[in-house]
Order: sequence, then C-alpha cells, then structure tokens
Amino acid sequence: VEDTVSFQVRVLDVVAGQPAAVRIVHGIPGIGPVRFLPSQGEPLSLSFGESAELPVVSGTLRVASEGLPPGDPMFGDPDGEFVGVVRPGDNLSLYAVGNPQVAFLQPAWPTATEIPPGSGLVRLVQSSPAMVVYLRENGAPISGLPELCYFDPGVVSDYFVRPAGGFDIIGQEKYEGQQEIGRASARLSSGRAVTMVLTGGGSQPLSVLTFTDR
Repeated sequence: VEDTVSFQVRVLDVVAGQPAAVRIVHGIPGIGPVRFLPSQGEPLSLSFGESAELPVVSGTLRVASEGLPPGDPMFGDPDGEFVGVVRPGDNLSLYAVGNPQVAFLQPAWPTATEIPPGSGLVRLVQSSPAMVVYLRENGAPISGLPELCYFDPGVVSDYFVRPAGGFDIIGQEKYEGQQEIGRASARLSSGRAVTMVLTGGGSQPLSVLTFTDR
C-alpha cells in the first residue's frame, strides 16, 4: 500500500530518566487495521480505537502509514507532511482521524501538569468537517458558545474543565439550520485529563474514543 500519510517529530535531547514517548492512535471508523511505520522501532498494526506508545530518542522520528487514505490538500500540506517537536519527559500523541475516504495524522501535545482537584480536563480532536461541538451536562440543551467550532477535521481544541461526572458531547451541523446531529455520553474519573476523538456525525452515529493523557 502506498505511503499516504506521515508525520515527522523532531526529538530534542532526551535526559536520562526522562524518556520521551509518542503515542499513535487509530481513530478512523471503517478503516483498518492500519500499519504504522516509525523510523525508530518496529512497525505497529492498530485496529480502530487502539493505541500504542513508542519510546523516542534524539533525532527525527518519522511515522508513515500503510492503509490510510490520502489527506485532502485542502486541509493541510499537499504532501501530508507535518512536523512537531517533543521534549524530554513529554508524551506526544498522533491521532489518525478523518473518514474512510480522507485521513489525517493530527498531533495533540502533552497535558497540563496541574489538574484542578475533583474535575477533569477534556480536549477534543475533531474528525468530521463542518461540525460544531458542545460539552453539556447530561440531557441539557445546547446553550452558550461551543467548545469546538471548526470547518476542518483533525483540529485539536484547548483543554476544558468539566465536571468529574457524566456529560454529553453534542454534535451540531454547522450548516443546514444548525440542527443537532447526535449526542454521545461520556464520563471522567476525578482529576483525570483526557483527549476525546470524535467519530461519526452526519450519516454515522456520533461517538467518541477516550484516551487518558499524562
């Protein structure tokens, strides 16, 4: 299969006892398994919803893929190349997002070091275009400003502080009268920071993959 999506990570000097790591996440429903080919370490074969971590050393880590469709140049570099930096002790996540026709590898950077007691930090990775996203208490109507409102899939939000209990992730079509297109319930453990990869939307049921951040 042709190398269709790749990501280059420039790794600064790793201090002894503070290894850096890159986590790779497969978040595209209807695709897989996908074979990820890092320039350091062994190839990884991941199914939808799975993740794996790679220890990294100084230099450049290039992650290519077999089995992902090409990214659309409209949303990024025409060659699908992105470059990021990871420092000693950091954990950088690369999320494969999109849909069965178009895929992206999108970076999400390390979590904040301090998390408010009794609450969770939530970060969103959007994999469907033209969707507005709200995080609200279970059963609550849409109100206020959305936590995520972009045209492009693969965008990562800031962190938001949410109640430690359950809440709804609400997807709303950016066009077509902005009607609600789906809800997905979520729960967070107290004091945990997570990244949620949004999947589905439109003709597919809205769902979410949750990965704990360090």
